[in-house]
Amino acid sequence: MALPSAPQPAMGHLMDVLMMVLVGGAERTPEQYQALIEPAGYTLTREVPLPVDDTGRQPPWRALEFRRD
Repeated sequence: MALPSAPQPAMGHLMDVLMMVLVGGAERTPEQYQALIEPAGYTLTREVPLPVDDTGRQPPWRALEFRRD
């Protein structure tokens, strides 16, 4: 679950706290993911929200697409 780039309410913030408390991990923004993967020669090309589910709600997850330069 990528955190939003701009400050706004998001389920990812709760998941971030849970990951830090339970397993020492953290959720990241798309820019933070890009900073992690750029040294390996990849760049973030797009961020795609997942489609609306059967209940008509937009899930909080997004797919991040990276390409190797």
